[in-house]
Amino acid sequence: MKASIKPSHVLSTGIIASIIMLSACGSDNKSRSNMTQTARDTTTSELVATVTQQQIDSAMTDKGIITLTGLAACDVELHQVTYPSKGVNGEAVMLSAALSIPSGPDCQGPFPLLAKGHGTRTLATHTEADIGNAIADHGFFAAHGYVVISPDYLGLGESDYSYHPYLHRDTEAQSMIDAIRAARTTISKLNNEVELSGKVMLAGYSQGGHTVMATQRLIEASYAEEFNLVASAPMSGPYKLEETFLNGVNPDIHNIAAGTLLSYTIQSYQNIYNNIYHDLDDTFRPQYSNVVSTKFPGDSGVFELILGGIFPTTADQYLQPDYLNTFIENANHSFRIALRKNEVLDDFVPKAPMIMCGSSEDGTVPFFNTEKAEQYFQSKGITVPVIDVATLVQVPQGSDSGLTHHIQGNPLCYAMIKARLLDPAK
Repeated sequence: MKASIKPSHVLSTGIIASIIMLSACGSDNKSRSNMTQTARDTTTSELVATVTQQQIDSAMTDKGIITLTGLAACDVELHQVTYPSKGVNGEAVMLSAALSIPSGPDCQGPFPLLAKGHGTRTLATHTEADIGNAIADHGFFAAHGYVVISPDYLGLGESDYSYHPYLHRDTEAQSMIDAIRAARTTISKLNNEVELSGKVMLAGYSQGGHTVMATQRLIEASYAEEFNLVASAPMSGPYKLEETFLNGVNPDIHNIAAGTLLSYTIQSYQNIYNNIYHDLDDTFRPQYSNVVSTKFPGDSGVFELILGGIFPTTADQYLQPDYLNTFIENANHSFRIALRKNEVLDDFVPKAPMIMCGSSEDGTVPFFNTEKAEQYFQSKGITVPVIDVATLVQVPQGSDSGLTHHIQGNPLCYAMIKARLLDPAK
């Protein structure tokens, strides 16, 4: 039986990696202590801006969700944090993140720590520590009494990594876990008496939904003693990657974003595994090779690429026929193997409370991802409620319906899971 939650009304629109009981001698303990101190010493922060309650409320009003979110209780201090993490091959890297902290006389801790995974970004310089994001995105949670850390991921923001490993399960999870550590370190260094409650929560939409599922999976497998994970909200994520992209090349299924997202993933996995294609021109038709090699990430935002019609809506117009046909017909195609390797449901049964959310009319990340995740968890004896916000979405005349459902689903899902999952877990 489907455990769905239906919206009730319509709206207008570094610490040690894990604590392990060891009988080894003191040299290992010393090494682990040194690692922790190194992470603490290399984590830095800078105050970017202060956002007022009125700015947050205005943004929620513009999104049409103020009646669901309620009025903000806090102002928000926005910091940019730089912190150590690991690359695809375990190499040391520095990443950046936004840290939003509740402030004001009527906003007292202790606060839970919410790690938020953002959606697909193709603009290499995108940073979550932007005042616009603080007003309309992660700052919304801080304004309601959460300390929020939102990493930029490898290859984005201030990271000097040579590429972004898009939809790479392990580095998504690692960047989130290290960001949580960096948030704790930063809070401990600040002199504003911010107190954390010790509770950790996860939330993310689209790519961020995949990131959240990957992060919960890793925390509960390896770091359960380090993090008191009390709530997890993966939303509209591509949990079944192989099926999602096979769906994306089906000419009978309209998905205006499929060309951009498929091309981004191909290029990402080629950078990671070096076996997804032999030559770019053997994979993409010549007029698209330069776009693929320079835009993922590059100087354009993801919706600029999607709405600009950079890629046709059918895969046979931008992929070479041999590559497309082999991808469809051969389950052992290197790209399909890589997609399966980065799926997040394998060997994962959530322990912390989880709610999933999305729109059943989403044409960008099909809702079957959420439905199949729900069915998989049910087969393991776990009931994970699902919120479907499709009835709340209003599609302007002339807009692409599937893309609109994906875009509008973002703030709607965040508002719903705050009320249904995160606030009760505080």
